Amino acid sequence: MIVASRTLLLRLALAISIVMSWHAAARSSERATDSDDSPKMRSPKITTLGYVTWWSHDAIGYHPAIYLKLENNSSFDLSGVIVHYQGRFTDLRNGYVTVARTEKRRDFRPHEQISLMLRGPKAWELPIDSSAWPTIECKVMCRVGDVGDEGTQELAITRLEQMTMTDDEALAQLTEQTGVGRVPRIDQRDIDQSRSPRRVEHAITSPAKALMATAGSLLGTRATTNEKQSDKEQHEKKISSINIPSSLPALGDDFYLYEKFYGLPASQGVVPSRTDMTWVSYPGRNLFEQVIVGSRASSGKADLIIVTIPARLSPKESQLAAIAKLLIGKSNRAQNLPPFAHSVRYLPSGRLEISKTQGQDFHVVTFAVPKGQGEDAVVLAVSRLAGDLEGLLSTYSRRVQMLTFLLPGLAPESN
Repeated sequence: MIVASRTLLLRLALAISIVMSWHAAARSSERATDSDDSPKMRSPKITTLGYVTWWSHDAIGYHPAIYLKLENNSSFDLSGVIVHYQGRFTDLRNGYVTVARTEKRRDFRPHEQISLMLRGPKAWELPIDSSAWPTIECKVMCRVGDVGDEGTQELAITRLEQMTMTDDEALAQLTEQTGVGRVPRIDQRDIDQSRSPRRVEHAITSPAKALMATAGSLLGTRATTNEKQSDKEQHEKKISSINIPSSLPALGDDFYLYEKFYGLPASQGVVPSRTDMTWVSYPGRNLFEQVIVGSRASSGKADLIIVTIPARLSPKESQLAAIAKLLIGKSNRAQNLPPFAHSVRYLPSGRLEISKTQGQDFHVVTFAVPKGQGEDAVVLAVSRLAGDLEGLLSTYSRRVQMLTFLLPGLAPESN
């Protein structure tokens, strides 16, 4: 009887021990599950749905920037939880890093989407030729709550696009890229804070003396501290207007590339070839008010390009030469562009200064024409056709309606 009682007690104790172990395991599992969705979790459940990178311009120069669309991809409500974001922009030429940091405490419910903009505080001076712009690596990270390095999540790592846009244009491109879905929460304070130098920090990981980028004009003229405010505003306006992307269509490119870059021309902007040339007028873009392309017969390739630039931008000769070098095409860019030869004529329309240069396979002409209401435009034309380009322009201006605006800027003997 005693032996049986002891056996029963041992079995009962063993059963109680097993049940307690099960409960302990269940509680441990619950704590692990809760930990995964807590503000201090090691791997924050924030997912990047898309991003756009670009060079953003302000009064002191160009800044590398990135816009991201993020989603709270967890079951935990992160509303009111501080999320630390960091964007590291590394110049791959010399290893220098400029860092943008920001903290957000906002509504961020499970599976909700938000947009975030990070903008490097260091300003660069960009030359007009985008192929000479620095190559920037962009890396974005975040931490949710008060966690250490082990809680850092990488949101994106990419190369900065060699293009300039406004912040609004970048946001529109991001929205188009990520498609229709949950509407992201866009806080205007994100943009305002990203523009404020107090909201970001600048970190340099190499000796500061090698960092040469400074604010100034596109062609290397540094801004002076004693410049008058009105002059500064006008100077900044000119800088922000002269932006030439590397994808600019050039001589020898197909009409397809022009449509892809500028958009479809209006129906009245096309003169089909009846004898020797097809003429197409494309919508202006960037600093170009108007872009007209001529193509021999039915080749569909650009043989003559005419662009107009607002005279109020006061483009310098070196800037016009840089634009011409982009327009003459990759096959000709290896050639040195000779200095412009200048000539002055006195025409019924007024004084005309015309500048010309040429290479082995191309001709370049630039001059100003009146556009009405007291405004002038600077005309820049490049051609790979044989013969004097000024004479070609005069001939076609009298035959093609869309080119008649050039006549006041051409010499009388050409007219």
